[in-house]
Amino acid sequence: MTAAPAHVVQVGIDTSVFDTGAASDTLIRQRLYARHLDALRPGSRLTLVVLGAPTYAREISDGGVHVVPVPGGRVGSLRALPVALARARGERSIDVLTTQTIFEDAWVADRFARRHRIPVVGQVHFDFFEPAARGASRMTALANRARFAIGLRRLSRLASVRVVGTRLRQRLLAGGWHDRVFVIPVPVTMAALPRPAVTSGPPVVLFVGRLAPQKDLGRWLAVAARVAAVRDDVEFHVLGDGPSRAVAEARAASPPLAGRVVFHGFVPFDELPARYASATALLLTSAYEGYGRVAAEAAAMGLPVVAPAITGLEDIVVDGVTGFLHEPLDDANLRRNMGDAGAAVVRKRFDPDEVAQAWVSLLLEEGDRGRG
Repeated sequence: MTAAPAHVVQVGIDTSVFDTGAASDTLIRQRLYARHLDALRPGSRLTLVVLGAPTYAREISDGGVHVVPVPGGRVGSLRALPVALARARGERSIDVLTTQTIFEDAWVADRFARRHRIPVVGQVHFDFFEPAARGASRMTALANRARFAIGLRRLSRLASVRVVGTRLRQRLLAGGWHDRVFVIPVPVTMAALPRPAVTSGPPVVLFVGRLAPQKDLGRWLAVAARVAAVRDDVEFHVLGDGPSRAVAEARAASPPLAGRVVFHGFVPFDELPARYASATALLLTSAYEGYGRVAAEAAAMGLPVVAPAITGLEDIVVDGVTGFLHEPLDDANLRRNMGDAGAAVVRKRFDPDEVAQAWVSLLLEEGDRGRG
């Protein structure tokens, strides 16, 4: 007998889904989830409730995904979340809820879900055991410690937990925080795209991502300066924007980087494959990462990655095979071989269809367990 259709509701905080122009990577992933959900349970519905949505945001029905904006700041949108969930439940009974974090959005959703006997799957997209990650919040140190402590204690209330790295899963299991922890990375939709032709030109060291303290651009520029001091033909390209940009630009204006670092600002997702393909290596110096999606995207496009040995990136960069964990990368043949190996790893391990199906299957399993 065919299983009944399901209504999956995701609570997210990524407002890029409302960006105008070309579809954001977030919306592409949601379409992918919806397609696999319908394939596994025909007639199912996927609702994405987005907290902190901009005031101009409107509901979106796109590719099997129904996106519901909840405007307001962090506190205001959290207060409005139960109303949005009640509305979604009124349109169609909810089989399973999932939240983008295990913090405030999960706490509010869990209170709603318990009243209506709905299982909740929490998600952890960064290693909150790392001191740098714990200190990244804008809260006071005391409030931040309390937030993480409450989050860990409330883990047991969730039906299961999705994490994006093996080390974090091991830490949660070893600490007895939950016994149903699943490693399901974020689908790398770029892995399904053809690799652009490699263009000739000077060596290019690339950065892609938000220019924020977490990325430690000071260290990135320090590494770039050391390379620039011994190689006058290398260019350095920074793709992205954020609060650390002004300081980074000022630092890059001094020798030996003066005139050799190009800050491109925000680059649309559909332009990134060509940027990766035209570079020589992706350099990351992050203090912590959730998943390191740009490393997986770079690898999918055949670009070797130099990165720190931290949670998330360790699952993507195979040291000495697909890149280096803080080692030099100056051999052209080695770069090419690592790029090919990285592309093979990403296309196998982070295949968007396989990852999306694994995630949707987990949500459906928890929905069935909740009904049972």
